[in-house]
Amino acid sequence: MEFLRECLRAVLFMTPWVLLIALALMLTRRFLHKKISPRFFQLAWLLVALRLALPFDLSLPGAPVVVPVPAAVQSAAPAEAAAAQLHTAPLTPQTESAVFPAVPHAGSQMHPVLRFLSGTALPAVWGIGAAAFFLAHLAAYLLFIRRLKQTRIPSPEPVRRAAAEAFGRPVCVYLSPSAEGPMLAGFFRPAVYLPASGVPQKSLPYIFAHEAAHARHGDTRTQFLLLAAQSLHWFDPAVHCIARAAREDMEESCDEAALAGRSLAYRQAYGTAVLEVLKSFGCRKPAPVFSTAFSDGTSMKRRFSEMFSFEHKKRGAAALAALALLIAGVSTLVGCGHCTAKAESIVSLRAQAHAASSSHIESSAAPEKEESPVPAASSLPEAEITADSAFVLPFADDAAWSFSQPFGAEMPSSGKTALHRGIDLAADTGTPIRAVCSGVVQITPEISEEISPFTYGNYLTITNGGTAALYAHCSEILVHNGDTVQAGDIIARVGSTGNSTGAHLHLEILYNGTPVDPCRVIAQLGSAPAARSK
Repeated sequence: MEFLRECLRAVLFMTPWVLLIALALMLTRRFLHKKISPRFFQLAWLLVALRLALPFDLSLPGAPVVVPVPAAVQSAAPAEAAAAQLHTAPLTPQTESAVFPAVPHAGSQMHPVLRFLSGTALPAVWGIGAAAFFLAHLAAYLLFIRRLKQTRIPSPEPVRRAAAEAFGRPVCVYLSPSAEGPMLAGFFRPAVYLPASGVPQKSLPYIFAHEAAHARHGDTRTQFLLLAAQSLHWFDPAVHCIARAAREDMEESCDEAALAGRSLAYRQAYGTAVLEVLKSFGCRKPAPVFSTAFSDGTSMKRRFSEMFSFEHKKRGAAALAALALLIAGVSTLVGCGHCTAKAESIVSLRAQAHAASSSHIESSAAPEKEESPVPAASSLPEAEITADSAFVLPFADDAAWSFSQPFGAEMPSSGKTALHRGIDLAADTGTPIRAVCSGVVQITPEISEEISPFTYGNYLTITNGGTAALYAHCSEILVHNGDTVQAGDIIARVGSTGNSTGAHLHLEILYNGTPVDPCRVIAQLGSAPAARSK
């Protein structure tokens, strides 16, 4: 399910800029088609379809621009996934001031039904729809090609000679009653199929010239790429418009290639042959995947006008290169998710929390309460919880992550007041986790109910004397029980195991069994506020 969420997030992220590029190409195609070659538009649509067919986030680890997660999957995104109530311990706070104000989370306020619909049901519906769309078209093609093969017969020798002359090499040509018109069919070794009733001998050179252009351009494979893009974006009308425009430009591009340098008489004979084929066989249906077919779509009027145009058209090589750079730039330099959390932003967050806490302390005196079974971190001597250079960040410098939940946030837990024992760092599934300190690995299948009423999933602890670091919700643990590791060694990967709604790392630092704010221990996370009052 996590894979589906990530794919859907990437697909939804592509939708806005795809709409902009498609709109720009549509307008250019409408008003400048007499100035620009249809081959340019065919290749432009191919570049767009190639990116649409890759449902992955291709942005750099440190993308300079990060846009918010699409709202449709926001509750399943890593930062929202670290819901506050899933990572707390039954620690009764000694005072109100011992609790940092919780960072607001939209996902934590979302109704469970809505969280399920957006975080689980929506990715599942999208995945099922994409698979159904692709498999339906693939099945239609397989049935179609099966009928062709079952009913085909080799064409006469004169027909094969005419095809070889147009293609510049020997090519398989078959007659089949299942062929609604002349077409090229097949993925690896396309063959030409003609209707069983045959095509007039005088029209064959022109028909084969058109199909030869399809073969040179690799249009049967382009059809597959368009199908893949349509399948992944089956809910987006703009992508289907792109596919339709790409197929129309594909036909015009083949006409242009077949008529390049030809005289008016040849163009007239070519146009007559195309018109006779459309009149005789009425190829109104879109060509099946891995095939090409004449089509009398809405662009036929423009197509015939272009056949008799001798105006020189620009190939648009520079514009095509610019489009390729634009798509590559958007894909790599713009990321979808939560902004990478740097030390300065975390220090600011912690400073704001401390200011709010200090203000509350000054405005009212908190009454004493019974001691907690486990003392709060603020009760430790200040010198023992200051930043230590021996500790390192749990992620590499170029990893994308965000600070999603602070230490000590007050949250409800089974009707009790509880404190968040660690910090939550949201990151993509599979992001390597580094040991924040040296020590010996301890792995336990499930965390004790005495520590937390919630499951931490796959987790491990690294101990060094009285200090312990706990890493929870891992997708994979890369070390073994009893291993000795050094600070900075890769020990696990980020995941969403246990009671979690998304990928993140829950990190705890314990001193003699007492939870300590990791931001007060790990220098790179920023210094923490002064010790809190009892």
